Amino acid sequence: MPITIMQGFPKSAHNQARIYPRRFQALNIDVLRYIMSHVEHRGDLLSFMLASSDLYHVGIPILLAFPYVVTRGSLPSFIKFVDSKGPTGYSALRDLEFSFPFDNKLEPPQAGLIADILRKATNLRALALIGEVLIPNGAIESAAMSLTRLRRLRLDTAYGVDAILTQLHSPLTWVEVRLEFDEPDILSDLTSFCDTLEHAAISSGMILPSPVCYRNLTSLETYCNGFRLAVFAPAMPNLQRLHIYTVDFLFGDRDDELAALRDENLRYQTSLSSPVWKLTYISLNLESAYVLGFDFHIPCMDIRHTELMERMEWWDLFQTSIAPLRPFQLVYHQTAEPTSPATLSRIIREGNQNLQHDKVIDSLSPLAALQPGPTALSCKFEAFPEDDPGHKDNAEAELEEIDMRAFARRVVLAVPSIQVVNFAVDAVSLREEHWICDGSGDVVEDPARCRSVMKRLEDTYGISLSDCE
Repeated sequence: MPITIMQGFPKSAHNQARIYPRRFQALNIDVLRYIMSHVEHRGDLLSFMLASSDLYHVGIPILLAFPYVVTRGSLPSFIKFVDSKGPTGYSALRDLEFSFPFDNKLEPPQAGLIADILRKATNLRALALIGEVLIPNGAIESAAMSLTRLRRLRLDTAYGVDAILTQLHSPLTWVEVRLEFDEPDILSDLTSFCDTLEHAAISSGMILPSPVCYRNLTSLETYCNGFRLAVFAPAMPNLQRLHIYTVDFLFGDRDDELAALRDENLRYQTSLSSPVWKLTYISLNLESAYVLGFDFHIPCMDIRHTELMERMEWWDLFQTSIAPLRPFQLVYHQTAEPTSPATLSRIIREGNQNLQHDKVIDSLSPLAALQPGPTALSCKFEAFPEDDPGHKDNAEAELEEIDMRAFARRVVLAVPSIQVVNFAVDAVSLREEHWICDGSGDVVEDPARCRSVMKRLEDTYGISLSDCE
């Protein structure tokens, strides 16, 4: 995105700074540096810097510390930009992403330029290498391995991943590895960071047990062919947040393999004297919840209702997999099939009018059986309009016609324990509403009271519900 000098900065204030630049000099330079370090947008910072030469020089390292995404087209201009900031320009860089799509192969000269940037960016804290960045000539891998101050690393590529992970000597706290092939030893590749890693997002068809324990790791996102507690639990004993994208199988009868994996996980949990983890948040689909077989309380849960779930009866699966967790905050994603805004509007409208079987409320009704029941429910629907602009205009109109108060009222009647109903539709734009039960079975839209209830739940359980959305 090109930098616009005046973006987000009042013109009058900009002109005043130009006319009276010495006003800023009345403040200590360290105070000015502190103020400028909290400016959130590049354009605003640039406007601030143009107020005086002193502010310009103070702002250069702060400007360079912003995140930058470098592509094939922007690589030459990015190098020119950093070079123009003086000999310390590269050492001020903090957050870089190099993104080259898999159909846009990186050429050796470009690889040399990227490797040169990484060798100079000695204070880099976050690095992402995406697509055809790590071509098999070793230049970028070697440069990345030389970094010693990285905290965050994202690798979404097909080459050199194991070399970087096993030979990097930075104290990583956050890592994301998404591979184009299976890497069963991915946990072994991360052993250099076993004392510092706090969050990991890993993707591999099969994942083998780890030779070390990641005691500081509290957050895990994973996509693998079957989630086995015997692999993950010993390696991550202090996990608090778990996100499973799916449980996938390549061969055999799916229902039989789900049942076999669930039995394996149940046997592992039976061998323990206490719950496998003390989770505060979990995100998964019903099949994954069935496979895990957890029977301990998890305060916040994000569950996706997908078409793969249709293979099993909703009620039986819900009773088996969700009821034992007794979540008080449930985020419910309705993504069973590609849904247009018009279809979603019709489903909710006809449910409000009792014209047909209500699919949405019917899928929520098992919540009423939970003891204690959930206090807050967030319903998130995905609706995809066609690309034609006319369809997008119609989609906006369709979404505006949805009577969400009637929908929230039916949720409260179906699940009496619910006090707060948050509703969001992600389509051409995001529509959000926040409803709270008034004590008589009706609901009122009151975002402030909703936040008050959610804050009370946060204080009770000691977690941040904003992380659960």
